[in-house]
Amino acid sequence: MAQKFEILANFPNMGRGRDELSPILRSFPVDDYLIFYRPIAGGIEITRVVSGYRGLDALFDEES
Repeated sequence: MAQKFEILANFPNMGRGRDELSPILRSFPVDDYLIFYRPIAGGIEITRVVSGYRGLDALFDEES
């Protein structure tokens, strides 16, 4: 998974935009997981790594 983080840091627009969940949030699938991150100066900020089977709306409502 660390290798995927590095790739995303170098190419932060690879993932899918997830503005419906949170502003400037992006996601990228790896096996049965989703990496959620935000592009920042010099790389990315990983916000969560979760099972792709989890209810995402409820997950991000928890953060509010």
